[in-house]
Amino acid sequence: MTVAKWQPSHLYAPSDIVAPVRTPAPTPTPLVDPDFQLGGGAWTLGAGFVIDVGTSFSGLNSARHAGIGTSRVSNAQIAPCDAGKVIKASAIVNAGGALSGVNKACVAISFLDAGMVELKLVKGEIVLSGVPGWDRSELEAEAPNGTAYVRLVGLAEALDAAPMWFDNFVWDYAERAFPLGIVYQATQPGAATSSGTEPLWPVVLAGTVVDGGVTWTAISTSRVTWEAEYVLKSGAVPPAWPTRPGQLVGDGTLAWEAITLEVTDSKLPHTNRAVIGASKIFKVDGDLIRYCATIAPLDWSSPKDAGYFDFGLNSGGANHVQLLGLYRKNLIAMSSTSFKQYQIDPDPALMGEIDGLEGIGSEEHWSGQSVVNDYFYCTSSGVRSIGMSAATNNLQAGDIGMPVDPLVRAALDYYEAHPISLFFPGAGQYWLIFSEPPGDGVPYGASQIFVFTLNQVGQVGAWSRYLYPFQITQAQQRGTEVLVRSGDEVFELSYSIGTYDFFQDSRQQVFDGVIQWGWLDMESPGIDKSIDCFDIVGYGAVEVSFGYNQKDVNQFSVPYLCPADTLPGTPIPMPLTAPSFSVRLVYRGGQDWQFNAMNLYLEDGTP
Repeated sequence: MTVAKWQPSHLYAPSDIVAPVRTPAPTPTPLVDPDFQLGGGAWTLGAGFVIDVGTSFSGLNSARHAGIGTSRVSNAQIAPCDAGKVIKASAIVNAGGALSGVNKACVAISFLDAGMVELKLVKGEIVLSGVPGWDRSELEAEAPNGTAYVRLVGLAEALDAAPMWFDNFVWDYAERAFPLGIVYQATQPGAATSSGTEPLWPVVLAGTVVDGGVTWTAISTSRVTWEAEYVLKSGAVPPAWPTRPGQLVGDGTLAWEAITLEVTDSKLPHTNRAVIGASKIFKVDGDLIRYCATIAPLDWSSPKDAGYFDFGLNSGGANHVQLLGLYRKNLIAMSSTSFKQYQIDPDPALMGEIDGLEGIGSEEHWSGQSVVNDYFYCTSSGVRSIGMSAATNNLQAGDIGMPVDPLVRAALDYYEAHPISLFFPGAGQYWLIFSEPPGDGVPYGASQIFVFTLNQVGQVGAWSRYLYPFQITQAQQRGTEVLVRSGDEVFELSYSIGTYDFFQDSRQQVFDGVIQWGWLDMESPGIDKSIDCFDIVGYGAVEVSFGYNQKDVNQFSVPYLCPADTLPGTPIPMPLTAPSFSVRLVYRGGQDWQFNAMNLYLEDGTP
């Protein structure tokens, strides 16, 4: 409560309450024999402590500890102290010559309750052994709730019996001359006037003082002290955790209940074929596509929010949905024989089917990727795009994957695991990844990646094939980098070409880059033609060889090592005659390389 200050020559009615204007200044409370020069009789010496005559920071004496364990030396001055009071203290200590950090010494403050039981011991800066000479240990501590008294101590914590010394203890404690919580009430029988000078106020409850015609009696002011206590507190050691949902286990004042993170909604399809769009999750459920409530992935049942698309209602056959993806902010779904496109929205009333085709489809959910303004996916025929498949209404017409269809079909037959995919915008690449686990001949597994690189608008994209000597189970873009996972290891793919970097272990490999064209008939099938020379543009040393017998794909000319860019100077002579040629470039591992262009000059001089 707010109490008015006492005023001179003021009329006070009975029961009026005032607070003093002036209160005595706090009285400093000195320590008794803080530097042990009186022989240490004012100190309580714990186990291992003695008064050392002759070794000190100043004067003659100090307190020496020699022994193993924790002990303290405590000053005889036990001063009254209120909760919340802040005290600063220091001591000069020498932690001795034991090994570094084995012994510790510091100043400390012990806060006691009204029964002289220690509430809290606050340690100062720790001085460690192994550092020669004296050092200062300091601290600043606040008295906790329930504090009634305070005492200064020196604390030794020793794992070695080497001696430590304490000297020159100091604190800034000052005892309050005027107690907290006392105000004064007028107790005279009638209204009276105070004197012109402030009285000498009593400092004990019920004490009185006459002030002119007013009699003041010391009373206790109302005061609320808030103290935080634990409501719930765990035990000192972990409990034996239950393993079944619904089971309870006690832990201190807590009780833990085992719960499951599994979504228990009965309408949740238990499949990992899913996509996220329009603040909903869409999952395959046979020939249905179920979706959760908006921004509520645990709720698959709320009417007018969660629901489903009936993919099989107007689809040919009885094939289940196999692939889900996002295409131009719409949901696309495929079975092995059907394709449908749905508009999706947080409001189910605005969702519905907007397109559908029979005759195109896929069973490879993880092969689908939105690629710029199109959608690429893998079928039993090879890699296809939504744009071309929808335009031709079949999977056999010329599409992006036609150049590698035989290789992709062979991979689908060989690898047991479904292919996964990645679109890497930074390089303009779609990756279709096949992999096998570790086994005979492949101790770390192996991966084969078909990479389609988008070229400039109006130009044909190009396919590449990457071979890795380890199994790739996941691939993801992080910023401008591509990361792939192989078991417990994650690799970052680098623009530095030529080495698998396994941090110098046994899997370190240097690999070559190979570029090979199909058989070129120079627009004159079946007719012999002669190559005179060639030019190549790029960087990195390259070996060039020419296949000249289409009936034997292993017959190539001897590889010729040439500079990466042959435009400066004259072309490289390479006299060959055959109906068709296959050009092969090999860039040896351990170097950065790039291929830009190549010209073949025929005998008649035409490139």
